[in-house]
Amino acid sequence: MGYDLTGYQQLVFRARAEAAGTQIKFFVGGVSENEKGTPLPYPSSIKAPIFAREADPSDGFIDLSQDWQEYHVDLSAADMHYVIDGFGWSAERARTPDGAVFYLDDIHFVKTVPVGGINHHLHVYSGESLHCGI
Repeated sequence: MGYDLTGYQQLVFRARAEAAGTQIKFFVGGVSENEKGTPLPYPSSIKAPIFAREADPSDGFIDLSQDWQEYHVDLSAADMHYVIDGFGWSAERARTPDGAVFYLDDIHFVKTVPVGGINHHLHVYSGESLHCGI
């Protein structure tokens, strides 16, 4: 089941790694086909993955540090009406041959702030389930 996240403009999260230089991709979207390339019956409305602004533009990887850093995925041009892939990450063995230990915190979608209004957040992960909140 997809979520209608229309109006949300950005995904914000914090990350750090146990070892500086750990390379990870963080993204929203891109789940539209199965592993064989067959289109899914109910694909995400975000057809291709959107990587964090801070990522290397050539490959989408971020070099994490041991300190907490905030990262941003710009969703302002994305079709957010049926999102089944709100947040993901990937690693490559060639870049992390000894494995990767990293930490995530405060993952949330952000709407634009109306003049004089409140900035509402939609938290993505809380325990083992999707959680909505302000």
